[in-house]
Amino acid sequence: MDSADPATLPTVARLTELYDEYARGNRNVLFDALAEDVVWTSNGGRILPWSGRHTGRAGVEAYFRHLDGEVAIIGYAVERVIAQGDWVIVMAKARARFRNGEEWILAKVDLVRMDGDRIAEFQEYYDSAGLEFAMAPTGGVTRLAGAAALPSMVLAAASPTAGDGGGQGVA
Repeated sequence: MDSADPATLPTVARLTELYDEYARGNRNVLFDALAEDVVWTSNGGRILPWSGRHTGRAGVEAYFRHLDGEVAIIGYAVERVIAQGDWVIVMAKARARFRNGEEWILAKVDLVRMDGDRIAEFQEYYDSAGLEFAMAPTGGVTRLAGAAALPSMVLAAASPTAGDGGGQGVA
């Protein structure tokens, strides 16, 4: 944790518990920790079916249904937690297997606001151009459900076979 404020310790402990459960595949613990009026935002642009603003538990469950339709998260590792009061930044790497069979390790950043032991607000940021490329079949054109074919412009995500050492600890 990157904070000297002892008031953030319970917030970080609770969020760490939730990320650990998520990494084990236990989403029900996450769903049960949502504030009734939670706002869950995935900042990935129009091309990614799970992107957008989702509210309440039903909205967050819909977000995960859209995500699961395109990608399986097969590993998740938190790299750094930075907290100030009820706001927490979580930097992580996810190992993902896409519908096209590709496996990639993708960096992401989550900004989370806690209300006691509940998630009140969640915003995720990642390389949407890299995700588009990772999800593309041979030829560099996306095949996302319901999306028009778009050319991939950038190879921005590192393949897990790249020799950069990224993704260590991601199962």
